[in-house]
Amino acid sequence: MNLIKRNWHKSILAIVFVVMFLQYEHRAPKRNFSDFHVFYVTAKRLINNEPIYTSKGGLAYYRYPLLYAFILTPLTYLSELNAARIWFLLNLFFLCLIFYLSRKIIAPQDKDYSIAGLYFLTALASFRFILENLHEGQANLFMLALLLCSLYFILNRKETWGSFFLAGSIMLKYMPVLFLPYFLFKKRLGLIIKTVFFIIILTLLPAVLVGLARVVLLLKQQIPFLFSGAMDDYSTACYPNQSLLACLNRFFYEKSWFSVKVLSLNRENVLIIFFLLAIFIYLFTLIRRGKEKFSLVSDFALVILCMALFNPNAWKNFFVFIIFPYMVIIYYLLKIAGKDRFVFVMLIASFVLNSLTSEFFVKRWAGDRFEVYSTVTFGTLILFITLVKLKLFPKLLEKRNDAGH
Repeated sequence: MNLIKRNWHKSILAIVFVVMFLQYEHRAPKRNFSDFHVFYVTAKRLINNEPIYTSKGGLAYYRYPLLYAFILTPLTYLSELNAARIWFLLNLFFLCLIFYLSRKIIAPQDKDYSIAGLYFLTALASFRFILENLHEGQANLFMLALLLCSLYFILNRKETWGSFFLAGSIMLKYMPVLFLPYFLFKKRLGLIIKTVFFIIILTLLPAVLVGLARVVLLLKQQIPFLFSGAMDDYSTACYPNQSLLACLNRFFYEKSWFSVKVLSLNRENVLIIFFLLAIFIYLFTLIRRGKEKFSLVSDFALVILCMALFNPNAWKNFFVFIIFPYMVIIYYLLKIAGKDRFVFVMLIASFVLNSLTSEFFVKRWAGDRFEVYSTVTFGTLILFITLVKLKLFPKLLEKRNDAGH
């Protein structure tokens, strides 16, 4: 009993995980295992020397790197139900690792706040996206865990390990490549060279299973297939897509079929606006502000938000990356006892747009309508603005730290 009292938060977490697993056990077969079904079947095709970059066979497109299918091949020797169970449990492990690494990156030694409170509030703020990834069997939690491993090792001056995990995250889903121009600007050329080296190694790694000739053939097939159907009018404008590009298409594209359309620009003009906005937004990750660790952590959070915003096909599950940015902001507010009204209001506004517009609160018809208005996109942009403020003007935090000394 005393042991339970001392570890009450761990006991609650274990109960929550058991309930979530039982819910998944009941839900997943009825939904044909959602996105995990695509990955499972693709891994089987890889083993059987069948095409994987194809729309044939009634399966949703597989546009991920070859490495991800290779990693999942051991699960194909199990039934799909058992494979899905194991992947769900692995995702729970990745989730715990994400929270642990996020805290170690943001405040490794600082005990001047409630760790349980930091974890709980961050989980609450991002729970919608966490649950979607767990239910769909997505790769995002795996990729984010690898990315945070990379940032943790880089901060602790272990560049080789950092570059290895950064390459691994890029080869699961491509968007972490946005860290390469950031590190180039920071004059970390050695880190970039090592990352590129590991990308090449990981790209060729499936050759141990299928042979080098087939790996080369699959890579040739992947490049054109990656963009076929992924950049069509529907994919880059439909309301489940909450990327910045999809938001612009819904509001400004001449072929938009949504009532929110306010302009009728052609595709080229919308893309120009998107690229100009993306460059403008990304520049805020490069602004120098001394060598304060909190400024560096804010940089990491800003680049991670760029990953979500700039992905042309950022369905809601992709926004699980906001776990780390949310933890940065919540840590700041806990550290200063909530005395920054601007940051507090922006955090609440982001939470309302990101989470309270979900189907759980507003039912399906209203949830779809909110997604048409790109509430997740704007909620993420609010987080971005908040982090820029913390990076450039963390006065309250500096005063608190100065007082502590």
